[in-house]
Formats: sequence, structure tokens, C-alpha cells
Amino acid sequence: MNRHRLPVLAALLPLLLLQAAWPLGTGDLATDFTLPKHGSSQTVQLKNYAGNVIVLDFFAYWCPPCQASSPDVEENIQKYYKQKGGNPNGVPVQLISLNIESSNPSQTDTFIQNGALELVLDDLSGQAYNQYSLGAIPLFVIINGASNTTKYKQWEILYKDAGYAGSSAFKAIIDTVALSGNTTTTTAAAAVTVSAGSDVTLSSSATSATLSGSASSSTGSISTYLWTLASGSGATIVSPNSASTLVTGLTSGTYVFRLTATNSSGGSNTDDVILTVGALTTASTSSSTSTTSNSTGYKPAAAGEGGGCLLK
Repeated sequence: MNRHRLPVLAALLPLLLLQAAWPLGTGDLATDFTLPKHGSSQTVQLKNYAGNVIVLDFFAYWCPPCQASSPDVEENIQKYYKQKGGNPNGVPVQLISLNIESSNPSQTDTFIQNGALELVLDDLSGQAYNQYSLGAIPLFVIINGASNTTKYKQWEILYKDAGYAGSSAFKAIIDTVALSGNTTTTTAAAAVTVSAGSDVTLSSSATSATLSGSASSSTGSISTYLWTLASGSGATIVSPNSASTLVTGLTSGTYVFRLTATNSSGGSNTDDVILTVGALTTASTSSSTSTTSNSTGYKPAAAGEGGGCLLK
């Protein structure tokens, strides 16, 4: 082997290993990206928003669900938290809308204007989207960008899913981010480790599911469990005071269930699990939509019924 190539290979190895780990998921650490602002030569990096809870909204003008979700998340997440000065714990929130479509820029401009989108970046080569790709849009990712929180690492991915779960589901996740403050409270919470289980996606015909949680404590023992419905409506928690419970009365949509565990010393902590009823399905689209494509290879395949648009 040519010895002059060794330093080059050594420099490329971390990048190759990182790309091999994509797509990133909940619990992983988000990687930085640098993208241009739409209609501008100015670039923006993810790390510019350190200290914020960051919501990424990947969209294209031709996607009907995007046409509904992007304006809603702008109004009920970006503007909502801006007016309140951050989440209830004082952590600022920033929405970043990412356009993945390069063709017909005038239609993208119209989409942005109609949705009153504040911060839009162009991700035309998929630099950011490919890190999270589920093969569909709208794709939403929620990231904790704060460095000194009580339960998350900086740049930890808190949520990732295609389709729009609704602003209430997003708020339930965003509001869990809190900065370390009161030492006594933080220490008591840190003594309790809670897991509400892995996120679950069910078929649209499902009406019930089992939630399996667990908890442990470094001081004392776990004395109580409490399941609550943090987002969604109509579901019944059969055994709210058990580590595991059956939930019934489910209909199509997204639910966020929260498990709170308290130890014998009075310390408590929480964890959330997202339960989605109704996976992404396909339906026919109009001929004008199905023939739209661009030079980057993105192409609408079909509108998801309540989910999103598939990408070829």
C-alpha cells in the first residue's frame, strides 16, 4: 500500500463509520450539518442552535401532508414557544424547516409564503435528510441542543417519525427538557431511572396495546408507578399504578404515554413512550404530482393516508 495514502484513509475513517451508522434514531446523537438559507448565500449550522430544543421539519411543496403540517408546526410550535419565551422550564425552542426539492423553486417559494415559515434551509443534496431518512415526508426530528439538562445528553434525538403526530404530541416531548437547577431535586430525580419502553407502531385496526415499563433506584426502592396520557385522547389506561399496563380505546393517531416512578425516599423521574396507530400507507396521486422529480433523485410516490408522502 502507498504509505502516502495512510493519513488520508485515517482522516476519512471516522466519516465512513459515521455514515455507516445512518439513519440516526431516537437516543442517538445528532450530527452537525451546514446548509444554505433558502434564497440566500448565508449558511446555517445545526450547532448554531446549541442551548435550544430544535425541531426539524423536512418538506417538499408537492407533498399534501406537508402543506398541512408545516404551517401548523410553525404556528403551534415556533410561534407558540417564541411568545412564551421557551418551554415551561425556560429552554428556548427553534423550528428549522428543510426544503428537499430543487425543481420548480417558485412553487417552493409559494409554499414558504403560504405557511409563513420563518427559518427555511435548502437540503437539496440530502445532507441532513439522509441522516434521518425514513423514505417519506414530512419527516420530523426533535433534538435536545442544551448541554446541562436533567435527563438528556446534548444533541440527543428525542423523536423521529414520518407523518405529523400533531403539535400536542410535540409539546409533550419538548416540555420534558429541563435545565439542571435545584440540586436537591435534581439529585433525587437522578437516583431514579425509568424506562417506559420502546416506541410502538401498530396497524390502523389495533384498538389496544400493552405498555411495558420498568424502574430502578440507587437509593431505596421503587414504591409507586403512575402511567398518564401526556398526549392524545380517548385511550384508557387499565392499570395506571403498575409497571406494565394494557391500554384500550385506541384509534388512528399518535399517543404519548408517560410513566412516573417514585422511590421510597420521595425521588421521582419520568419517561415517555410514543404509540402510533396506523402505519404509513399509500394511495394514488394525481398525474401532475406523480411526474414531479428533481435532479437530486427525490420523487413523490404517493400520499400517505394520514401519514406522509413516500420518496423513491
